[in-house]
Amino acid sequence: MPKLNEYIGSIVSSITDARTMSDIQTVKVAEAYAKHNLLKHFSIPRMKIDDIEMTIPVALDELNEKIETVYEPIDNKKFNTIVYRELVNKLGLSKLKADISQKLRDKISKQTQILEQNIRIEGDISYLKSYCTDILTFENELLPAKDGTKSTTNIQEIAQYLEKILMQEIKISSQKKTIGDLNVVVETHKLKELKPENLIHIKLRIREDSLEWDRYEKADGSIESKLLPE
Repeated sequence: MPKLNEYIGSIVSSITDARTMSDIQTVKVAEAYAKHNLLKHFSIPRMKIDDIEMTIPVALDELNEKIETVYEPIDNKKFNTIVYRELVNKLGLSKLKADISQKLRDKISKQTQILEQNIRIEGDISYLKSYCTDILTFENELLPAKDGTKSTTNIQEIAQYLEKILMQEIKISSQKKTIGDLNVVVETHKLKELKPENLIHIKLRIREDSLEWDRYEKADGSIESKLLPE
């Protein structure tokens, strides 16, 4: 069952393909005109789309709803303190050299900023999993400070533990239901079986806005090209 956005997108894409095919044919005509003694003085016929109006009947097959969650801003200072404390404790590093400690704090702070941006923009806390994993990539620099022995620490377990602890620090501000993908019926034989009052007629108006390459020479002699409205 197609989604409404995919169906309308395919219609617009097909019209674009039609214009492309027309331009290719125009080039062939232009080449033929150039070789003809009389036709080479004629203007080259070329199709241009001004407006296309379509009335498209569809029927809704399924309306999917999804929950949109907005999270409160992360308290970065508290968040970073928890990560540092839990990480040091879990790795058994009671004392860290000053330079390594600062490197770890800097890495945590940087990764927390990225996490906060992802949650704020995407509204998705699944980034927390990769956040915990990325923090632990610093382990190779931390463990030599412990005792010089090879680590038997289960990094995956620590990452899962961090994720569980930090999940409690990410608070939900609000939640609301929103409309997700719309699955539609578009096949003619299926639409004929439905009552007229169950059909939706979409009026679609398409207007061409062509682009062309504009080339110009810069002060240093280099050539730059840009796509500009025709």
